[in-house]
Amino acid sequence: MSKKRILFYLISIGLIACALRIPSLLVGFVNIDENEYALAGKIITQGGVPYRDFLIYQPPGIYYLYAAVIKLIPAFELGTSMWWVHVVMMGIVLATCLAIYFTGRIELGTQAALFASLFYAIFSTTFFP
Repeated sequence: MSKKRILFYLISIGLIACALRIPSLLVGFVNIDENEYALAGKIITQGGVPYRDFLIYQPPGIYYLYAAVIKLIPAFELGTSMWWVHVVMMGIVLATCLAIYFTGRIELGTQAALFASLFYAIFSTTFFP
């Protein structure tokens, strides 16, 4: 498969991933889990520590991603707008699609890697917890 065709497919996968996530830019909180992530992120930015200052039942990685956005975007106010968080998370999804493609290409071949990336872009989108 030519490099131009692969680039076309990767751009198409990125556009699909973004298009499926556009509705998240139009709402405050997508679901109750996201509210929990944002609150935990806010506590972390104020010096809090997971498992000590707030109770969580998941690995803390997602909470630190939210904390980073809250820290880096001064205009972010918990409870008013999640727009920046959703934009950053969209970027993380795009980066994950690329990582899946490059990893899959090594192990499975180009075509399977493109499908794996596409399936991640589609099936990682949900608005229900």
